[in-house]
Amino acid sequence: MESKNEEPIVRPAKRSVSLVRVVIIALLIAVAAFVAGIRSTTWIAQLTGTKSGTLDLSSLQALYTTLNSKYEGKLDTQKLIDGAKHGLAEASGDPYTVYFTADEAKSFMNDLEGTFDGIGAELGKKDNNLVVIST
Repeated sequence: MESKNEEPIVRPAKRSVSLVRVVIIALLIAVAAFVAGIRSTTWIAQLTGTKSGTLDLSSLQALYTTLNSKYEGKLDTQKLIDGAKHGLAEASGDPYTVYFTADEAKSFMNDLEGTFDGIGAELGKKDNNLVVIST
């Protein structure tokens, strides 16, 4: 009989990637993407030379401080804040941009909902006259 000189087949060991490593890598990528997204507005503003989304309100604060110290009587700070918001929206120059106070917004939403107040009577027409059909 013929002897076979067979060498054992050596297979490379499979590298098992643990679930913990995959989760850690995914979290690192997610955190990096989040930070990049947050910082991108600042980077884009710096690259394009535009301002970021904040306003320097120091002059407005200075005006309020002066007004508060020189005004005879008590100032309604909520009215002042609402007035500044109205003015900011109006100064945008967009005729469709409007600031609503909480009460104005509620009234506007009620107008859009189609709700009505009244006595609850249903009117109809009979012989060219308006008549109450039901209440």
